Amino acid sequence: MTEGQVPQDSRAILIGTSRYEHDGLDPIPAVVANVNDLAEVLTGSGGAFTTEHCISIIDPSRTADVGHAVGRAAQEATGVLLVYYTGHGLLDRKGRLHLTLTGSAPDRIRWTTVPFETLREEILDSPARVRILILDCCFAGRAFEAMTDLPGLVAGQTELRGTYTIASSAANEPSFAPTGHRNTAFTGALLNAAAAAPGSTLNDLYHEAEQHLRRDGHPRPQSRSIDVAGEVRLFGELGPEHRFLRAAEAGEPVAMTNLGQLLEQRGQLDEAEAWYRRAADAGEPVAMTNLGQLLEQRGQLDEAEAWFRRAADAGEPVAMTNLGHLLEQHGKLAMAESKAEAEAWYRRAADAGEPVAMTNLGDLFEQRGELDEAEAWFRRAADVGEPYAMTNLGYLLELRGKLDEGEAWYRRAADAGEPIAMTNLGELFVRRGELDEAEAWFRRAAGASEPYAMNNLGDLFEQRGELDEAETWFRRAADTNDRFSSIAMNNLGHLLRRRGKRDEAETWFQRAADTLHGVRSAQN
Repeated sequence: MTEGQVPQDSRAILIGTSRYEHDGLDPIPAVVANVNDLAEVLTGSGGAFTTEHCISIIDPSRTADVGHAVGRAAQEATGVLLVYYTGHGLLDRKGRLHLTLTGSAPDRIRWTTVPFETLREEILDSPARVRILILDCCFAGRAFEAMTDLPGLVAGQTELRGTYTIASSAANEPSFAPTGHRNTAFTGALLNAAAAAPGSTLNDLYHEAEQHLRRDGHPRPQSRSIDVAGEVRLFGELGPEHRFLRAAEAGEPVAMTNLGQLLEQRGQLDEAEAWYRRAADAGEPVAMTNLGQLLEQRGQLDEAEAWFRRAADAGEPVAMTNLGHLLEQHGKLAMAESKAEAEAWYRRAADAGEPVAMTNLGDLFEQRGELDEAEAWFRRAADVGEPYAMTNLGYLLELRGKLDEGEAWYRRAADAGEPIAMTNLGELFVRRGELDEAEAWFRRAAGASEPYAMNNLGDLFEQRGELDEAETWFRRAADTNDRFSSIAMNNLGHLLRRRGKRDEAETWFQRAADTLHGVRSAQN
């Protein structure tokens, strides 16, 4: 094995205990993130271990579970063996270190914990050429005394060369888990060091983590390296969530915003809102905009408008567009005044190059019947690649009799993934009598969850006499509860009545009426 290289015959065991049954041991929620984040950086891009050979054990309840996993990894590893533990550390009456499990009891340490001596023997018995131990627990420094207790070893029985030990605290110190942080102080510092310089050696990571902890007033870690073990490179790159998190916790507003976006995409809306608020309070316009969008989706329109205005006043074009849309749809002023203010914000955003604002201006002018002005704005937005503008432009050109150019814009929008354009293309082919081509476009749009295309497929199959297939598509469209789903509900009702299912047909007619009433109420 060359210096710094980790061979394929290496193993990592990551053990963490976050919760305890005994009242005398407080839970450490950050332990779960410690193990998961460390596993990610060890097995991710540039990491030293495969997922198969990096085993995580969270909240073990039995000593045997830990012993089996560590023992197997220790015997299989001939390259690098890494053992990591995070949780509470306890000292017995003789001052010996014990690692806790979920059922550990401070008054029955001997029978309810993993004695460090046992773990030490498994590590030292391993044929691995490099053996690494990382402890993030109270009194972790006791490990040094055990790992170098030569009188306790039979001469020549165990070779100590190639060992590296990192402990989160000295032999007589507790470790630290800051409240509300994702990781404990020590593991968080280690991960921050890895994020700052992926591919660094263990020695380099240790020294960077030590400086970070000392700067923040946390217990200083301890390390001991024998031979080349400290030059091994184990850590790859952290995933985006953890990179953003570390920068966000360091007070970086852009990272807070990026983290909020990632959490929002995952559906973790409360967490996303919290990060958006922190970034927005720090003056980040994109965070203000995202926060406004989240609040608007929740129906908190007044606060959404306030954040859009703050971001728009700071020069954020997307916020200007969103503010214009909010005013257009829900403005408190008279309709004409709200639309006038909306248009003003759209123009500011469009002047800043925002294509959605250009599209919305096109919509406004089309509603007014000013079709030349509408077409001009749709073209500006379409020319910079806005698919919805391409669709609207295609529709406007079709209305104005420019069918070939309209079809061309529909195709460009459809190629960009716009399902309404696919639906419009399908309708164009229906009017031409090219039903197979129409069906193909409707199916593409339906595959993108476009309810109007589903309804059109129902119409197509009903005309062909394929009533089962028609009913299936009408039901799919009706179940979307889209604002146009009332059309599908009504069509489904007619089809069911035609098939003799009058009671169910009446139910769908009523649902269609209720849905249409709800849409009109929302518009008013």
